[in-house]
Amino acid sequence: MTVATFTAITVSAQTSDLTPIADANAPRPVANLKPGMSKYKWRLDAGAQSLTMDMVRTIKDQKGAWLVTETNTVRGLTMTDQGTIDKKTLVLRKRIMHQGDISADLQYAGSRVTGTVIVKGETRPIDIDMGGVSLGDGPGGQDVIAALPLAKAYSTTLRSFDVTSQRVEMVALRVIGTDTVTVPAGTFGTWKVLMTSADGSYAQTAALWIDKTSRRVVKIATTVPELNGAIGTAELVK
Repeated sequence: MTVATFTAITVSAQTSDLTPIADANAPRPVANLKPGMSKYKWRLDAGAQSLTMDMVRTIKDQKGAWLVTETNTVRGLTMTDQGTIDKKTLVLRKRIMHQGDISADLQYAGSRVTGTVIVKGETRPIDIDMGGVSLGDGPGGQDVIAALPLAKAYSTTLRSFDVTSQRVEMVALRVIGTDTVTVPAGTFGTWKVLMTSADGSYAQTAALWIDKTSRRVVKIATTVPELNGAIGTAELVK
């Protein structure tokens, strides 16, 4: 799912020429990404313990594609996740991730994801047919979701490749209402979007608050089952 990978804390790019590949079953964005930088402050609450993390997301126009880099900093540890997103379809094409003891170098072509995932020094080759394209996953995935035709009762299903488990996840996405939220960056009228497992194969849930006007993700909340149901919350700072 498109949330910060707190799991990596406990475990402790380059673009190429792209040819869009159509997927008739994939949802179609009605807006595009925008170059720029967003800063978020994450807080993880697990029982009586809490942890804060700073995340910076940058989006650059590079060789006809969007190059999205997310940098997370916590307790002196820096984790990076970089993705190349097709500028026309907003489908993920490439992902390079370094988070604690987990790293990945993945390529996405049509419905297939290939490459390698390294977990605690063990290299695992990846060659999986996802059954459809990867949309709304990886770095910048939340911004891609914000570009969908969000409206009252809107719903769709997305495909995600979970790097930690190396499996394909089906994500059920639906707009559950509107909300006015105040975060350090200001007060926004938002769509509230809920994401859950479409087939019950995982327990994690996530919610996004997306500004109706700018389509910026201003708040995120997610459960972290790997940490005994801890709750992670992020707010837009700038």
